[in-house]
Formats: sequence, C-alpha cells, structure tokens
Amino acid sequence: MLYISTALYCEAKPIILYFGLKKTDQFHKFQVFLGDDILVVITGVGEIAASVAISSICSVIPPEKGDFFLSFGSAGTVSKSLTLKEIYLLNKITQLSTNQTFYPDVLFRHPFREIQGVTGSRVLKEEIQALNQTQEESLFLYDMEGAASYISASYFFGTHQMAFLRILSDYGEKKDQREWLTPNQLTLMIEEKAHALFPFIEQMKEQARQKEQLLHTQTSEFLEQMEQLLCLSTSMKYILQQHLSYYLLLHDDLLDIIKWCDTHIPNSCKSKREGKIYFEELKRQLL
Repeated sequence: MLYISTALYCEAKPIILYFGLKKTDQFHKFQVFLGDDILVVITGVGEIAASVAISSICSVIPPEKGDFFLSFGSAGTVSKSLTLKEIYLLNKITQLSTNQTFYPDVLFRHPFREIQGVTGSRVLKEEIQALNQTQEESLFLYDMEGAASYISASYFFGTHQMAFLRILSDYGEKKDQREWLTPNQLTLMIEEKAHALFPFIEQMKEQARQKEQLLHTQTSEFLEQMEQLLCLSTSMKYILQQHLSYYLLLHDDLLDIIKWCDTHIPNSCKSKREGKIYFEELKRQLL
C-alpha cells in the first residue's frame, strides 16, 4: 500500500478524485481516504498535527514491509530563481527549531528536480529573518510539516521507502491574507501538474505491490522447502512462519537467511530428530 499525507484537503483533492478514493469514518480527528492499495490522510497544518496523524494512521493500519510513504503538499521559497507551480523532490530536510537534518534515500527514478527542504513552525514571511541567518544554501523550499512527517514516518518506514514532494506555491511576499492562494487556486495548481504527479504515484503503488508479492512468494517457497528438508510437523511449520514474520520486521527480505540455509542445512535430514536440531538452529538465526 502507498500511504500519502497532505496538510490540506485542497492539496489532496486531485489525488482523491483521480484514484477514486472513499472517505472512511474510522478516524474522527482527521480525514482519511482509502482506495485500491492507496491511503490518503489529511493531517492539518503544522508539525504537531502531521506527527499525530501519521503516527495514528500507521498504528491503526500498520504498514507492511513493502509499503511506501509519500508526503505531498505546497511550499514557499525566498529564491525567485525557482519556478512557481513546479513540483520538487526533497532530498534533504532541515528542522528549523532544532537544526536537525534528515536525508530520505532517493533510490527510485522520478522526473522532478531535487532540492533541500526546511520546516518551520510559522508561515514563510514570518521566518525569513531566521532562514537568512541559518541556511547557508539559498535554494530551498519551506513548509511546516516536512521534518515532523519524516520523523514520524521513520518509525514505520525505511528511509528508502519515503518520498517528499512539494509544489512551489509562493515566494513568501504576500503580507495580507487576502492575497494568499485560495484552496481552489491551490487545487488547480496541482491539477496542472497531474501529468507528472499521478504517474509517479502509480509508480510508487506498483513498487509497493511488487515488493509485497515478492515477499509473499519468497516466504511461501522458503516454508515449503524447510518443511521438506527438516521434516517439519504442522506446529513446527507454524512456529517457523511466526519467526519469519518477526524477521521481516527487521529485514527487507529473506536473502541473507536463505544464503545461511544453503550453507548450514543439508539437502535432506535422515530423521525428524536431526531435522529438529537444524530447526532450532534456524530459529536462533531468525531472532
């Protein structure tokens, strides 16, 4: 499954409509939309809201080993050399309040320009002085959820399973709220970039599906092989399945344990007693 978080409904609306997602009443503090291998949560604005929503969703609907997380939304900048209405991928995220920096692993192909992001607790025009003092690099996007989204999601996803996309909406110059983008304007801005955004989401969905299918196949074949080699009983096979589930919480796949078995377990056991000896050793390797 692909988990997507946005701060505002108007940022998620094009995704919800395109993928035909349906709202679920399972959560009352924030809006959640579900579809075929995709989940969208509207977190609300700010780091606390993002952290609470993402942690809650992932605790109630725990991600599986092959799932991905996408943080999407609008961002501002102080650099006019960056193009308005363009979507950028964040390869570095700095939390302004702590000066901590986080690095998502960008290991997949994408059509977006990569750039660093900065997360603060106030709107851009109120943070410009602090940004000028702390940011050595002038090219960055500013938002209010990125760092917290990374921190919360990292408890459930590996750094290679997370992506952070931002559409540049403004240069932080509008002093009067009446001059700010309306929700409809922001939705239309995102819809204009649908040709780049939606295929990327489809790609992440497909990668999650393939990963899940690979792990299922790998696990089934491994269980069947061990059942034959070690003369496993039904209860022993169930115990091994439980150990494999725990192992996959800590590892991406079974390749290392398969290599270990190829080296340490014979092609056949002479008796159930011998099989049980190797079974106990295999359990120790999985823990």
